[in-house]
Amino acid sequence: MWDIAPLVRPVVDSLPPYFMPKPKAGIKARLASNESPLPLPSAAVEELAEELRNANRYPASCEQRLEFKLAEELGVDPTQVLVGAGSDQLLDLLIRTFVDAGDRIAIPIPTFPMYEFFTVLAGGKPIFVRRAEDFSLDVEKLRRAARNAKLAFIASPNNPTGNASPPEDVEEVAREKAIIALDEAYVDFADGSLLDSALSYDNIAILRTFSKAFGLAGLRVGYMVGSKRLVGFVRRARPPFSISSVAARAAEWMLENPEYVRSVVELVKRGRAYLTEKLGKFAQLKAFPSKANFLLVDVRRSGLSSAKLAEELASRGILIRDCTGFRGLEPGCYIRVTIGAMEENELFVNALEEILS
Repeated sequence: MWDIAPLVRPVVDSLPPYFMPKPKAGIKARLASNESPLPLPSAAVEELAEELRNANRYPASCEQRLEFKLAEELGVDPTQVLVGAGSDQLLDLLIRTFVDAGDRIAIPIPTFPMYEFFTVLAGGKPIFVRRAEDFSLDVEKLRRAARNAKLAFIASPNNPTGNASPPEDVEEVAREKAIIALDEAYVDFADGSLLDSALSYDNIAILRTFSKAFGLAGLRVGYMVGSKRLVGFVRRARPPFSISSVAARAAEWMLENPEYVRSVVELVKRGRAYLTEKLGKFAQLKAFPSKANFLLVDVRRSGLSSAKLAEELASRGILIRDCTGFRGLEPGCYIRVTIGAMEENELFVNALEEILS
């Protein structure tokens, strides 16, 4: 038996494997992954069960059908929309389309770690630009980085900080000769989208997902919106049948029945206000303002590390995110808590009172 290890690309060999933690028994509140707190309506489940009857066939036209429906919803041409298996796949395709080995990619930090992951995997060189103290973009530094980069990422609202960027900041960076990936995964929970202003630029790709407000995290559906020229290039890199017929039909159902999304957004906004108020009463914690479905919390004054606090909460059946793995955040100092159903939010607050008392 010969050794295959020498055949592995060095960059892949250097990456740690990603494993989901083993589910714990007795979970009472899942507040770690920014998912929708509401299950799918029974009407949607029944329709998806019917769609499964055709699972023996390839989903020949489901991508195009969903793209046409999204285009109608957004008021753009269908050639400006591209769907994929979650926005993660579209991030990967965007980099594969434009980035060669050694090309620079500007990444404001802290932010979504997958930007760095896909950059490194493609052989690109991440250029990290630290955000301001309030986590807003340092526009001048990002512009300078984008000036010598093939691509720049901007998440608005940003994960894990929750803050949104004003249109003028994004437009300032977009004036440089780089592709701008504008990630709006959490835009449904914010006050407005940057889509209208972004579409006036040929070099901005807007990325969105059905995993958050639309409640389809388990089905993996995302989409890209941009100029016909930009989306057309990325379309060439997408493999056929990138999403399943069940996932596509679920996304269509959500667009046809917007009341579910409205109920999720309303629930999250009420819960966000509730948690912001309650966390503000803990002298040991600092919660940052958020336009997303989560809150970033500084725990340094609690006397506990973020890992220890996450462990204490998990022992009580409450899962939150220890943010130690986010580049640009001081290790051991921050947690991120998803806004859940109101009973989950209350369990979280009660557990904090018990732990910090």
